[in-house]
Amino acid sequence: MQAQTQTEPEKPEEKEPPRETHEEFSKELERILDIPLSITVVIGTTTLTIKELLGLRPGSVVSLDESINSFVSVYANGRLIAKAELMVVGDNFGIRIAEIIEKEERVKSLAG
Repeated sequence: MQAQTQTEPEKPEEKEPPRETHEEFSKELERILDIPLSITVVIGTTTLTIKELLGLRPGSVVSLDESINSFVSVYANGRLIAKAELMVVGDNFGIRIAEIIEKEERVKSLAG
């Protein structure tokens, strides 16, 4: 008697999804580089009662919850992207980026 050998059925080759080359990625990225983003810089916040709000007049001082040496929060389209130092640039305010918020931290901030 001859022993029968069983062969396993051939498995179809698993193909990796095609990866974009650096050049293709750059072309895709170029398509969105000129889309404008709204940048907001928050120097601090506070809470006022309606009575306090209605009492505001020119020259009123409103105290914020951040100290003068604190970093300001930088938002792009409403999402925190960085912390920065507030500066004076000529006759305008400016910021110096001190820290870029990591993707994981941005995701956590959306969850909680």
